[in-house]
Parts: sequence; C-alpha cells; structure tokens
Amino acid sequence: AIDFSREAAIKLLRAIPLFDGTFTETEMKCLVEDVSKLETFCRDDLLVSQHAPSDKFYLILAGTVRCEQKLSPSEPSALVTTFQAGDWFGEIALITDRPRAASIVADSAKVECLAIPREPFVRVFGPLTDMLKRKPEIFKRFVTDKV
Repeated sequence: AIDFSREAAIKLLRAIPLFDGTFTETEMKCLVEDVSKLETFCRDDLLVSQHAPSDKFYLILAGTVRCEQKLSPSEPSALVTTFQAGDWFGEIALITDRPRAASIVADSAKVECLAIPREPFVRVFGPLTDMLKRKPEIFKRFVTDKV
C-alpha cells in the first residue's frame, strides 16, 4: 500500500479546479476522512465502464490507467488518453448522473485511487451544484459541457 496521508490527499484535491476554493479546510478534511475511500486495482481491471451510470470521482494516487472509448458497438475500443498519479477522472459523477463517456482500465501492475462516491458526498455536503455556485466559471463549464 502507498503511504497515504490526509494532508497529501487534501493537497492533491486542492490542485483540482473543481475542489480548489469550493470547500473550506474543515470540509476538505471531512471529504478525505469521512466520504472518500482508498481503492486498489490490478492490471487490466475495469475501474469504470463506458455507458455505465456515473457514481464516483477518482483521484489516482499511484499507477497509470487507460481511458478507452468505443465509437460503435462493432468496433474495438480506442485509446483516448492515459492518466497517472495526480490525475483525476469522473468529476461529472459528483454533479450529474450522466452515463460514463469512456471506460477506464488499470494499465500498471497496481493502481491506487482515492474514490469519492456521489451518494455519501451528497449526503454530507448536499448537491455539488450548490457548492459550485461559489465558483461561477467552474459551474458554467459543468452545466454546459456535454462530454
């Protein structure tokens, strides 16, 4: 397991525009300690599946993942991009219930992520859309972005 501290997680989350300035220090501590959880995956494990319901945000703490997308059911998945430690995906899951736009697959032997599920997030903090209204430029991007 990686050496994971609350302070390190808060620092990584603060680097994400969605979280920076949206949460107080107390809210960030609650987010890391009470809402998020550490998830571990092995090479080729499916973290999220394209078209599946969105229900979690992921921050990669260690390892790399592939973002793959199928443009049609008859075609193989195409590599869209890769993510590594410090990168994140699934932020739309905290805001809407749009289906996943792509699949995410563990690419390294071990991948460790901080996962933030929508249900406990909303239970503790309320809808993120309310919090994002504190940052109109970020809120506008999420409510108008169709991807």
